[in-house]
Amino acid sequence: MTDYRSLSADELWTALGQAYRTADLDLICACLEQREALTPALLKALEDGPDLDWEDDDPRWFLEIHAGLLLCAYREPAALVVFAQVFRDPDRDNLFEWFTYDLPTAYGLAALPMLLELMNDDDAYPYARSATMAMLVVIAQNHPDEHDRIVASLQSLLPILTENGELPPDTKDSELWTWIALSLADLKDETGLPQIMALYQGGMIDEWAIGNQEKYLEYLNQQVDVQPRHYDVLEVYEKFHQQAARQAEKVAKAAEQKELYRLQTEKARLEAELSEHQAERERLEAELAERLAERKHLEVEQERLLSERERLQGGQPAAALARPKIGRNDPCWCGSGKKYKRCHWREDRRQR
Repeated sequence: MTDYRSLSADELWTALGQAYRTADLDLICACLEQREALTPALLKALEDGPDLDWEDDDPRWFLEIHAGLLLCAYREPAALVVFAQVFRDPDRDNLFEWFTYDLPTAYGLAALPMLLELMNDDDAYPYARSATMAMLVVIAQNHPDEHDRIVASLQSLLPILTENGELPPDTKDSELWTWIALSLADLKDETGLPQIMALYQGGMIDEWAIGNQEKYLEYLNQQVDVQPRHYDVLEVYEKFHQQAARQAEKVAKAAEQKELYRLQTEKARLEAELSEHQAERERLEAELAERLAERKHLEVEQERLLSERERLQGGQPAAALARPKIGRNDPCWCGSGKKYKRCHWREDRRQR
């Protein structure tokens, strides 16, 4: 077992580059103790992102994740500037999967200005803005004093209705409407309902994501006891280990099921083959029995004919019997179908 606490910052950085998602908890603990020395490398890794020339199984793909999680654990202010930059890059959208909940939980109110700016940035791509809304919901739930401010920021993005309570004719369809509505429902805000219902009427809310109007109102009015989140980077990595263990168990179970299916299929094949062999054996046995019966019948018939012959001969030579003259090439008198010369001709000749 590696004693990570005895390693230098450079050696810890190398170890992080060799760790996949499930980095050793002792390695993470050692990195927490080397904050000042590791921060520059972590910031650079987060800013630069992965090298697209790396192989798919290269563990360095997780460096930006390790960097972001450790920077969140440090509550490093400079990291917020980097996060604001990479969150605007559509090619780095995978980071939202990792940091939508951890970043706002770790930084809390310190991240609020950056997130509000990103959400209101019309030049940012839609998924970045919608993911930012989810982060703001986390902050509002963890910091109730900021609830109204965040709700007001979300409402400010909704279209202003006409005097008749309808959407302005120039309202553009946008996927943001759906995520604004969902975020306001998460925060149990009803003041934006007129705009949201109008967006529903205009077909601009994705019902696949949050359901129809009835489902939306049901979710809005659902009372949920939201517990404040807390960020502990070691707990995050412990969950990674647990997820990996479950995945390994799932893979092993799938392999076991696959092998069981293979064995069952092979068993069925062998049973079918055995059944075919048994059927063939029964057919051959039946054919053999039929031939034996036919042979027995011929033997009995032969004995009958011999007996009948002896009776007719009465012990006398065959020449003494009154029998029509048969040519050598005529069918034999015994009925065998052979020519007389090939059948009883020699025997009858000896008896003359």
